[in-house]
Amino acid sequence: MTKPVETARLDRLLANLGYGSRREIGKIAKAGWLTLDGAVVKDESQRVKLEADLPARLKRGRGGGMRSPRTLVLFDLDGTLVDGQHSIYATFA
Repeated sequence: MTKPVETARLDRLLANLGYGSRREIGKIAKAGWLTLDGAVVKDESQRVKLEADLPARLKRGRGGGMRSPRTLVLFDLDGTLVDGQHSIYATFA
């Protein structure tokens, strides 16, 4: 007799794994930022099979790729950070 495959709701699974709240996961899915097996997930309550290769099949980002985080730092002409916390020249003085 074949063992039944366990499934779980995608939003609940990702929330339990710490990727955000179920509401946040829903917003990400509705914006088209989740793909499963190469197809965009629009329904966050979709049930998925709990298999060992699930992390490889599930991607976050448009087109299935992960976006790398970016940091933008802005300095005034006198070398101070735009938010005014410290000056870059104080490091070398």
